[in-house]
Amino acid sequence: MKNKLLAVAMLSAISINAQAYSIDGDINDWINAPSGTASDWSPAYPGVAYTVEDNDSYVMSRGGQRYDAEAMYVDSDADNIYVAVVTGRSFNKDYYPAGDLAFDFGNDGSFEYGVVVRSDSGNTDVNSAYNGGIGNQGDVYSVTDWNVGIWDDSGNHVGVGNGTQAHPTTVQAGSIIGNTSLAYTELLYNSSVPNQLGENGGRHYLIEAKISKSLFNLMGLGDSFTVHWAMGCANDTISTTFDIGGDIVNVPEPSTLVVLLIGLSGFFFQGRKVRV
Repeated sequence: MKNKLLAVAMLSAISINAQAYSIDGDINDWINAPSGTASDWSPAYPGVAYTVEDNDSYVMSRGGQRYDAEAMYVDSDADNIYVAVVTGRSFNKDYYPAGDLAFDFGNDGSFEYGVVVRSDSGNTDVNSAYNGGIGNQGDVYSVTDWNVGIWDDSGNHVGVGNGTQAHPTTVQAGSIIGNTSLAYTELLYNSSVPNQLGENGGRHYLIEAKISKSLFNLMGLGDSFTVHWAMGCANDTISTTFDIGGDIVNVPEPSTLVVLLIGLSGFFFQGRKVRV
């Protein structure tokens, strides 16, 4: 009986930690059902690193909901990094379009990698508000240069292409190293648009990505890193920092789960045989 209880407890622990993320624009993988309160933003599972900046006064003076970077969630398993960004910036905006996901491994202010969120519109003029960077949606780049927004480090309006390097927007130059699964759609919860997400109204859009760790050369960079996102003007930005080795509970791979289940089954039946 004790062996059986132990097996059930271990299987329960597996089911709690083995959270799977579908890259489909549905935020039900990340949060519980929205009820129109601040608690909506809390992640549904422990171990998820996240940042919430829902319609603060800062962004309301810079275009409001349509330029809002509202929340970011980051998780990982043995092979992949998962990122979700909630924003008021629509996927169909060509003027100051959505920026790319920027990765700073080592947290030294140097964003070494980027994941293209929205396919390039063909305009690569760094001084144009219609510059969407380079690449196609889901492309992963080793980045040499980033586009930036219209604000300097002190918050002064300096024009597109002259903003602070601390808040990169889209990939300007680099080498493509692979492609990954990415969705950018109107935000859904269980296949429906929520009546309200958080304390404030407005439409919400979800950027969701699954990036293989094998694409990143992490030698000497450490496990801790920051993910950053902004739209083309950088009216609002958001970032989340976490440590794969500490903050994130790695999700067992399916093969690992199968082996563990087989082992638990043998352990259980062996216990029964002893008692006969």
